[in-house]
Parts: sequence; structure tokens; C-alpha cells
Amino acid sequence: MRILQNLQTDLNFVKLIDYDGLPLTERSQTATTPLTQKIDSFYKKLSGDSAGFLRRYEDRIKFIFVTSGKNFVEVPFVPGMTGDRFKKILCELKIIGKKVTGIQAAHGNLLKVLNDRIYFYQEEELENSNIGRLAKFPQLSNDVRKFFLQSKKDIVTVFIKYGGQIRESPFLNGMRIDMFSRILHELKIIGKNTDVRKVIAMSLLKAEGDFVYFLGENEPPQPFEDKKIVEKFFSEHKDEVRKIFIKHDGQLYEVPFVNGMATSMLAKSLRGSKIIGRNASIRKVIAASLLKIKNNRVYLLGEEELTK
Repeated sequence: MRILQNLQTDLNFVKLIDYDGLPLTERSQTATTPLTQKIDSFYKKLSGDSAGFLRRYEDRIKFIFVTSGKNFVEVPFVPGMTGDRFKKILCELKIIGKKVTGIQAAHGNLLKVLNDRIYFYQEEELENSNIGRLAKFPQLSNDVRKFFLQSKKDIVTVFIKYGGQIRESPFLNGMRIDMFSRILHELKIIGKNTDVRKVIAMSLLKAEGDFVYFLGENEPPQPFEDKKIVEKFFSEHKDEVRKIFIKHDGQLYEVPFVNGMATSMLAKSLRGSKIIGRNASIRKVIAASLLKIKNNRVYLLGEEELTK
């Protein structure tokens, strides 16, 4: 009966046959338990594929609470199910959106991910560990999570100041700057062209060599000027640097240039050289200097473009 109901069969055309002498009304009472009723309530909300999966593993189903906005919702869960299956069930129950992966949902609900399958953590794994501290950052990749979980240090949360906003990020004192940068990218706090050392200075942290640390009690914030950013950029691209002429306010200025450099980097260079002021439009300067912008990067005009 349950299967027929889930298949949306019209029961008016179904004839029930007693095959073992037990009255049908009594049979239905003995076959229905609070657990089967609970499972049945979910089958009605799921697709045939998801309902079929849960039916196959009905004896292994556990009920867990997952976050849905600010609330918790109870859902069926089969330990060892794949991340894709977990996502599909949560999407069909309208708990998560399609952009959220099953792995992210698992991380955000303190479930263990191993080889793309989802399990329960053992109690001793959760006690006094970094797992709970990472639960608030489900968007982090598995590689970053492994980095944190393999560390013997306690994870702390730091406030990152960038773009006029303050956001939270997990942090280990003395971690490598390249890993810190990757974390900020995965959390979508900074963009691809952002200088992470500038963000470190703005967030009251300090960079020493290839590592990032907390500021000491009596240490002042590290100054970070655009001039240093520009010098570092041209130093890293010294083999690509060429000289070009920039036209501004009726004058020509010879400046260093790297074809394809970020628009913001050219603006920093020109402002640092006092060629343009803080309020000058870099796009107008670029247009007047026979350059072009594509995807927020600056390029020399090609021969065909120049003839036009």
C-alpha cells in the first residue's frame, strides 16, 4: 500500500487480497509503526529516485537535525551515503539551494566526510577538536579543511577588513600567507587580484616573510602603502615591463607598463608617480592613452585597432 501510494496509484482500482488468513485491517495495524509512519511522511515529499534509495536502506535510516536558516529540521540520513545523494534529498525537502553542495551541507552540520561519503563523527572526534570551529565555514574546500584538522594548534576566528566590510575567517597563528590567501578567496572575502599583504595589514595582523601572525600586545599596525604594492608588482614582472606614454591633462608621461596588468594596479602606479590625482578617472586616462580595458585589465591597442 505504501509503495502504491508513493507511486500515486488510484487506490479505487486496487483490489487487496488476503493471502495468509490475517484480516486486512489487522494486518495494516501490525505492519504500521511510528517509525514507518515517520519514514512514510518523507517519501511523499521526495522524488521516486530518492524515495527508492531510502526504501532500499530503510533498516539503516537515522533521523538527524540539520540547519535550515536559523532553524533545525529533522531529515532521514543513511550513514555512508554520497554527498550528491545527501544534497538531492536536502534540495527536494527545500532545506538547501542548488548552489550548496552536499559536502558543504555535511560540513555545516558536523557530519564527517570521507572519500565523498558522509558519516557520523565519533564523540571522541568532536570533543575538544577543531571540527566544531570549522562548522561555521562550510564553503571551505576539503583540502583547506584537512590543513586545519591536521594542525595541532587550536583554530581561532579573526576579523578580516576589506572593501568596507568586516568578515570572519578561521586562522592559525603563524600559518603560511599563501594558505591564508586561499582561505580568503574560498570565503569570497577577497578577489583574485587583491594583494593579501595589504588585507593582512588592514586586519591588524602582521606578515613576516611567508607567514602571517597576530600582532603583539605593544606592536603598532604595520603600514602598507600602495607604493610597495606597485614596486613588488613590477619586480615580479620585470621581464615583461616596457615603457609607454600616458596622456593626461594635455601632457605625455613615460611610465612602466605590463601588458594585461590590472586596471587598479595602473591607477596605483600613476597616482604614486603623481601623474594623476586621487579623483582622476583611470578609464578616461586609459582611453586617451591608446590603451584598452578588458575584464578589468589594461592592454595595448593592436595594429588594426590603432588604424580604426
